[in-house]
Amino acid sequence: MSVAAWRCRECAAPWPCQPARLRLRREYAHDRPGLAVYLCMLMHDAIADAPRRGPGEVDPAEHFARFVGWTRPWPVQGTTASCPDCRSDRAP
Repeated sequence: MSVAAWRCRECAAPWPCQPARLRLRREYAHDRPGLAVYLCMLMHDAIADAPRRGPGEVDPAEHFARFVGWTRPWPVQGTTASCPDCRSDRAP
């Protein structure tokens, strides 16, 4: 990853690119909260770096989706059911 541009050194896509996400998921397979915390820290670094990359407004929602949002629970291989606490049909 090129920190200054927050792009992948291999494919030049915005980091974390799909291959990076797959590697991170494997590395943090048993520590999803740790993955979210790690990526949250990197998100804050990227937001802080944004003014140095040029003028423009930082969109926190875009940064969240890019860095942290994709880390939400993923289904266990071979199942289609999601976490009972995450089901949209549950009443609050």
